[in-house]
Amino acid sequence: MILVHYLKFRANLNSGFIEIDIMASQPILDPSTFNIDSVAVSKEEILELNAQRDEFEQLDRLISIDLEEGLAVGIKKQRAEEFWTRGHIPGRPIMPGVLMIEMAAQIGRISESCKNQFHRN
Repeated sequence: MILVHYLKFRANLNSGFIEIDIMASQPILDPSTFNIDSVAVSKEEILELNAQRDEFEQLDRLISIDLEEGLAVGIKKQRAEEFWTRGHIPGRPIMPGVLMIEMAAQIGRISESCKNQFHRN
């Protein structure tokens, strides 16, 4: 599950250098409020809507989708044989940020498809 945090920063250019304070805010969604076993959009439905295949299938399912609020929560079970695990922080693989962004894009694509389908019916 991706927990999205906003980062805030300020740059002080008057002193001749950039001073950046980064502070994470609260998560947009509280993960404890979701049942990770639920299925709002299945893998089969995702495959019908998303063109990505093989290594770029970044969603197993959506566990929550709120079309009015524009919020969705996706799940991807990370496996030891993922293509990036061997080289990305060996011994403690952490999903690369670019793949998290890809996952977020796929969640957005599925959400928009569901929203468009809802409005057509």
